[in-house]
Amino acid sequence: MSDTDDMYVQKVLKFFPRFLFKDPDHAARRFIMWIESPGNALLGFADTIGIDDEMVAVINWLYRHRKQPSKKFLLVPGVDEMLKQLHGRYPMSVVSARDEHGTMAFLEQYDLVKYFDHVITGLSAEHTKPYPDPILLAAQKMNVAPENC
Repeated sequence: MSDTDDMYVQKVLKFFPRFLFKDPDHAARRFIMWIESPGNALLGFADTIGIDDEMVAVINWLYRHRKQPSKKFLLVPGVDEMLKQLHGRYPMSVVSARDEHGTMAFLEQYDLVKYFDHVITGLSAEHTKPYPDPILLAAQKMNVAPENC
């Protein structure tokens, strides 16, 4: 629903001029993927050793005490209309690696909460991505086989 990578790519694209890069969009996207990797690895490691709750608590504290206002999210074009069409025809849940505050902020910004039966966030299941636990939890809550998610 939200492609934060696209948003970050647009912000750094100005640092990848066409005269230096054959495909500036591709170079900017690779850069974003590269700088996200350490953070994702750190959160994954914290999850593996069972201290992800504590790490998320620290991250949440940092967000609450920062000087800048919370960022606005971007909605992928067409998502709202698609959700309107699917709502009521299929059980639907959100599965996000974000914390509950960030996930709900996004859903509320675009008035999307009404379309979903359940919201599964980074701490809802025992493990978060890359483990399947969040998908399995959403499937269980919707009473749907995981392979149908």
